[in-house]
Amino acid sequence: MFFTGNRLWVVVGAISIVAYPLYYLIGLASINKVVPSIGKDTCAKIVSPEGLSFCEDIVLGNGVAYASCDPAREKRNKVLDYNYFSEGETIPSGNIWRIDYTSTPPKSKPISTYSKPSDFHPLGLAIDEERKLILAINLPFDSEKALIEVFSIEDDGNLLHKRTIQHENLYTPNAVHIVDDHKWEASDGTPSFYFSNDHYYQKKLLKMLENTAILPISNVMFYDARSNNAYPVIGGLSFANGISGNDSTLFVSECNKRRVHQYNITLRPHEKDETKAVHVDYLQTVDVDMAVDNLEYDRVSGILVMAGHPKGLDFIRYAFARDRSLQSVPKAGSLVMEWNSSSQSAPKVVFSDDGHYYAASSTGALDSQNGKLLVSSLYDHGILVCDV
Repeated sequence: MFFTGNRLWVVVGAISIVAYPLYYLIGLASINKVVPSIGKDTCAKIVSPEGLSFCEDIVLGNGVAYASCDPAREKRNKVLDYNYFSEGETIPSGNIWRIDYTSTPPKSKPISTYSKPSDFHPLGLAIDEERKLILAINLPFDSEKALIEVFSIEDDGNLLHKRTIQHENLYTPNAVHIVDDHKWEASDGTPSFYFSNDHYYQKKLLKMLENTAILPISNVMFYDARSNNAYPVIGGLSFANGISGNDSTLFVSECNKRRVHQYNITLRPHEKDETKAVHVDYLQTVDVDMAVDNLEYDRVSGILVMAGHPKGLDFIRYAFARDRSLQSVPKAGSLVMEWNSSSQSAPKVVFSDDGHYYAASSTGALDSQNGKLLVSSLYDHGILVCDV
């Protein structure tokens, strides 16, 4: 039987619609993939005091790491949209932890936060060492709104909550990256920043459709602190996730397509049309063998560290499991890679595990001056401090 004319195009279109997401879903599944053990012998797992668990992001500053940890993620994750808390059950609050990773042995403690929001469930972090500020994405459980909390780092090492940022375009934020240039500051010193929206849809079923169909409809926004306005600067992504870089270069991870994009940035703070004040030029893309999560750029070495999930569908099964200790639940492996975008070399694996030692890695952060790599996890206990 032969197809001609419009009927042929209908068939071709139908095949394309099915083949497009299937291609990426097969890559995410990695059914026969074996995740090797790499780098474990160089790492120490910091698991105390109690509560240093489910830490989605890490940022580094002056030999100190700050981690966004949320024990409530064990039963609820607003990004993946599951909630296993029973009505009336006590829900633990999240916190930002401090890890002195250059001390021997490394020491960790939850940070006292003055005026911290009562409904605090942190995700992505960004640090500004010069301004002594930390920005934390907050996905409160008692509200549909997503927030960015601004904290100052006090002289005693604790944090002071300064303000909360809300905007209609801040709807599914995942990661945040601060602009260094002081010309972009608000009058109160709040910096401008980029943030990723990991999904376009916010309702569970539509979000599932967005992921399953690998729809390229998530984005990166720019928040102009001077005008309290946010607008898109990068679009066409399927599950935009980690962002990092500096004022001239921005890296963005595209989780569902297992790749990282690099962009050149031109900032024009005096441009009257603010939608033209941030000019983004696509530079290159690198494929990575994982559902890539967070990115951390080491400005000293120029190395980008990428962490994520080597078997993406195993990670989903692990995340959604009510009891992750069951043998029927596959372990969520961990993978951390580094990439020097200015060289012609491919990304290099620096840590890998099948999930039995350390599961579900979400962030790798490199301190090249002190020879340390820190790794955090969405669903495991503790932080890894590794020698590199």
